[in-house]
Amino acid sequence: MRKRIVTALLAVLLAAGCAGAEIVTLPESRYAVTLPEDMVSDGPTEGTGEAFARVSEAAGLEVSFFRFEGPEASLSARIAVLLEQGAEELTMTTVNGVEMLVFRFPPEEENGMPGIGYVFEDGDALQEILFWYATPEAAEMTKTIMESIEGIETV
Repeated sequence: MRKRIVTALLAVLLAAGCAGAEIVTLPESRYAVTLPEDMVSDGPTEGTGEAFARVSEAAGLEVSFFRFEGPEASLSARIAVLLEQGAEELTMTTVNGVEMLVFRFPPEEENGMPGIGYVFEDGDALQEILFWYATPEAAEMTKTIMESIEGIETV
């Protein structure tokens, strides 16, 4: 089953103009997502809590990965912070069996790009994946990336 999912994802990414893909494990997590191969390291940005980031200039897509633990690992507390930061359209959904909160940000002043984010529980922690996209194609790529989420075996 996993092989079929990865094969299907690679076909979608190739059709979208990506030469390949890379499976990336989320920070200290039992989950992984598949990113286009042309996404290069771009972080973490100091002082943001960002675990790591990737960017594709060609696709007009940036993605940041965050992990929240302790008191910050409460979904209700995270929702309050997101609302304070200007998040909109907060909804719960399930992607590949993972229940998550999806939200949007209006375009940022500094880069002019809108954002979409996903927050979900991962054991005693919360994972947050935040995308900033420049084109409708890049917005579609965020969906493809999130639909690739899968649980991985931990040692």
